[in-house]
Amino acid sequence: MDQSWSQRLYLLLCAAWRQRWRIIIPVLIFPWVGLAVGLFSPKVYESRTTFLLPQELSQMPSLRDLMLSDSSLKDRFQVLEALLRSRFVMDGVAKESGLISDGTPPKARDAIVEGLSASVSLSLIGNEVLELTIKSDSPKKSAELLEAISRRFLYNIISRDKQSAETSERFLQSQLSERSQSLQEAEQALARYRAEHSASLPEQQSLNAARRYDLQSRRSEKSTALEVAREALAQTANSRSDAMRLLDENIARLESELMLLRSRYTDQHSEVQALNYRLGRLKEERQRAPDPATLQESDGWRLAKARVDALAQELAGFDQQIAAMDSAIAQEGEVAQTVARMEREVTVRRELYQDLSIRLEKSRLSGALGGFEQGDRVKVIDKPYAGGTPVNKPLWLFLLAGIVGGIGIGLSLAIACELLDTSLRRTDQLARLTGVPVLGRIPAITPERWLQE
Repeated sequence: MDQSWSQRLYLLLCAAWRQRWRIIIPVLIFPWVGLAVGLFSPKVYESRTTFLLPQELSQMPSLRDLMLSDSSLKDRFQVLEALLRSRFVMDGVAKESGLISDGTPPKARDAIVEGLSASVSLSLIGNEVLELTIKSDSPKKSAELLEAISRRFLYNIISRDKQSAETSERFLQSQLSERSQSLQEAEQALARYRAEHSASLPEQQSLNAARRYDLQSRRSEKSTALEVAREALAQTANSRSDAMRLLDENIARLESELMLLRSRYTDQHSEVQALNYRLGRLKEERQRAPDPATLQESDGWRLAKARVDALAQELAGFDQQIAAMDSAIAQEGEVAQTVARMEREVTVRRELYQDLSIRLEKSRLSGALGGFEQGDRVKVIDKPYAGGTPVNKPLWLFLLAGIVGGIGIGLSLAIACELLDTSLRRTDQLARLTGVPVLGRIPAITPERWLQE
């Protein structure tokens, strides 16, 4: 294996010796070419300016608190770079600097604007400092161009923030008007619903239960009193004849039942009509009966009858009130759910209205503050200055590039010529080509050498 590598090294050195001039000549020539390029290349001068763009000024507070995520200056750097290289900025700078005019052909105008855009670069230092750099063939020209570019660029940033504040204020004002109307509608709907279902409101549940219990107790008392009054009326009617007494009792009983039925049903109800028919028949029979002076109603009987009628009316009134109270209690669950839902909706709309109102005031305050300190919003750290020293690459770098390039080109030429050379220089090549072994070597004999010998 060592012999094989040594043979390869020997063959490589032999090939390098044969191609020595093709390797050496580029190595000797190209360093001088690199020096010439470094000496005669156009001088490039660079101007810089740095300015501080505070984080809170890169995004208006009124817009920042409306966004889901807060974007930093690093995240918005590409947007600022696109704004810097925009045609609006570069075209205005070119006009201001006298590079173009209204009569400049479009093709030349585009070339100047593109060249100016390519010569400008923007870099971010830390989180709040921006560095603006421009390259030109003249120190004075580079400083003037950088001054115009930075002035227009910063103006666009400030005006964009001001426009953002105005847009935010208009948006918040429109949203606040809509939310105010929505809040008023929700409050009015809640007030109407509470007024319509005042007896079934959640805060009336304990009062309704107590009132229901009180009505039921009073009804029981009136029912007992009615039974006692009926017994008293029956005792008063004992002095009448059996027929008259029976008729009067039946009439009184039917009238009481009729009053109870009328408290529950209308006059068109079948039971009411049937009872009216029976009562009418009894009254007709009572009128046809003889009415002697001994059978005249006594004062005691009339008083007892009046008391029975009064108690029956009171009992019917209690039944109506208890029925209405039962209906109100049955609706308490549904009313409580509806009221809770409507109150939540009103609360959400009120909180949203208050939040938008606060943000609108912040937006107005931010706009007023921005207009007050518009001149101090962006702080220039280093003003544009004219660089006195060219920023071209140093000569030793061109020399090194020439040496490396010469070596590369020389080796490439040598390898190409060696690969393209079909000459036979070794016995192993000849044996491999002919397929027969080489028995001996005869030196090349030229006619001149033959004559000499």
